[in-house]
Amino acid sequence: MFRQAAVTGAFVMVGAFTGLAYAAQNPPAPVSQAIVMVTPPPSAATQAVIASSDPVLEGALQRLDPAESMASLSRRVQVTNVTNRVIVIRAQAQTADSADATANAVADSFIIYEGQRHRGMHVIDPASVVPGPPLSHRALIPGLVGALIGLLAGIADVITGRRRYRAA
Repeated sequence: MFRQAAVTGAFVMVGAFTGLAYAAQNPPAPVSQAIVMVTPPPSAATQAVIASSDPVLEGALQRLDPAESMASLSRRVQVTNVTNRVIVIRAQAQTADSADATANAVADSFIIYEGQRHRGMHVIDPASVVPGPPLSHRALIPGLVGALIGLLAGIADVITGRRRYRAA
């Protein structure tokens, strides 16, 4: 009985350490955000939809290097309204500099696009990388999943081990 518990515990530990190692080796991509002051009407919620629209993203694509597809840019950019006068443009990329450049390009393109109709729009806070969760928080789920997989493997080993001993 002790041997079975020790083997199962070893499987759990190996699984947990594997999950933790995975989390440590695969950090999330950097996310930058630019904050833009909008002038109503329309509402900031409407402005957020406009800021993520194809014409605005096309304008941003012209400023980015290397140029990428519209679909790819659209997946990496998220625009939300935080108040009735402020929207936040978030961009995810492989590097912090690229995330900053993308968020700023979308903010600039939005201001140019909407600025033709609404004066007074401006960037309150240029893009900067938003700190992600610490490793301890990011590692929790992969560590627990790894431990669960290890537990299941340990239980399977115990069951198959009992059958092996009965057959012998």
